[in-house]
Amino acid sequence: MKRYGSTKEQLAAVSVANYNYGISNPKAQMHKALTMEEALGAPLVVMPLTLYDCCPITDGAAAVIIAGEEKAKDLTDRPLVYLRGGAQAALHSVSANWPGEHLADWAHLRVAAKKAYATAKLTPDDIDVAQTHDCFSISEVIELEELGFCKKGEGGAFAAAGEIALNGRVPVNTDGGLLSCGHPFGATGLRQSMEIMRQLQGRAANQVEDAAFALQHNLSGLNVEHTIVVYGREPVK
Repeated sequence: MKRYGSTKEQLAAVSVANYNYGISNPKAQMHKALTMEEALGAPLVVMPLTLYDCCPITDGAAAVIIAGEEKAKDLTDRPLVYLRGGAQAALHSVSANWPGEHLADWAHLRVAAKKAYATAKLTPDDIDVAQTHDCFSISEVIELEELGFCKKGEGGAFAAAGEIALNGRVPVNTDGGLLSCGHPFGATGLRQSMEIMRQLQGRAANQVEDAAFALQHNLSGLNVEHTIVVYGREPVK
């Protein structure tokens, strides 16, 4: 907020979008609609984050089967979803070793994103739908920037302008994200991948029209490790 002018209303826009995506997800923990008034008027957790800016910790489990192309064709009649590429980056272990110039500078995410796009032979402009690690609303704002969906410092305005909605530049966390689904830690990454699979097969509850390429982002530790996987309806050629 101090560096880029982000506002509480912009953070609330992330929470409202993700909660309202989660309404159609029967497995979401916070299975409720959310208005801007409710988000802005919620109890304070830590300034400036309120209750709806923070994901709930939850119980949960997820499992996936990954198979080669020919085996996958034997297992399903649905369109195949391909792992096009990915990357993982960790540049520090404790806050004293923070790799960026300031806490809103996630240099390690930029490293992972650059490598992931290169292995997938895509750019941010190619991504039709994304799942990001929205443990807090501000996290999604910064992730939108570092993943290249908007310029640095403009993530809040990007979200508030509806660019993460179904008809926006890149719909994000279309199953509700961590804010609505809750965060069972290890299961979160696989939950994200299942939503991407449904999106690229054309059978998601909040379907992005003609989605062909998707990105999944996860982080762990004290914002230590960033992992990105890029998916597509066609393999890398």
